[in-house]
Amino acid sequence: MPSVVKVESAFGSGRSVGVGSGLIVDKLGHVLTNFHVVDGADQVSVLLADGTRALAKISGTDSGNDL
Repeated sequence: MPSVVKVESAFGSGRSVGVGSGLIVDKLGHVLTNFHVVDGADQVSVLLADGTRALAKISGTDSGNDL
């Protein structure tokens, strides 16, 4: 599905990477993913279905619901 993205999070100077999936939820490009994928990340990027990669900014979290 075109609305499904791969979410990659980089952590610390060693740049360990966390990976998960996400879903584009609106025309502005907001992506919903799991909190544990981005928790504590220094940098987050998304890979779109067409191969485009873009940096992302965390705009909100809900750790209790893992979102």
